[in-house]
Amino acid sequence: LAASATVDRVDNIRQVDNIEVSPAAVAEIQPEYRTEVGDVDLDLSSVQFGTERVAIDVRVGVGGNVQVTLPPNVDANLVVDVQGGDLDLFGQHYSGLNQHKQLMNLGDDGAGGGNVDLTIDVSWGNVEVTR
Repeated sequence: LAASATVDRVDNIRQVDNIEVSPAAVAEIQPEYRTEVGDVDLDLSSVQFGTERVAIDVRVGVGGNVQVTLPPNVDANLVVDVQGGDLDLFGQHYSGLNQHKQLMNLGDDGAGGGNVDLTIDVSWGNVEVTR
């Protein structure tokens, strides 16, 4: 009986992997980056965002860390949910359980420079969003 419970649990894990991507253009950005167990490192620092709004969803299930690096001038709308862990969002640090943060950061140039809507959902782990 214990063996079958373990198999069922393993079957529910969709992906056990670290995701590390550095797209060079908006067309290379996927709408979703998801792993059940592992880290996500999304480096968008080389992307030139145009006038079109880009939506990106990052999800980590059981455990892992998320690091997102944005270019200096893109306008970023963040929605971050973490059940347990630390957040560092543009230099603002938060720690604890059941965290929900929603904020906008216009970048070094103020309004303009493209738009990215970034939704991050992590069960247990840390989130860092920088430029």
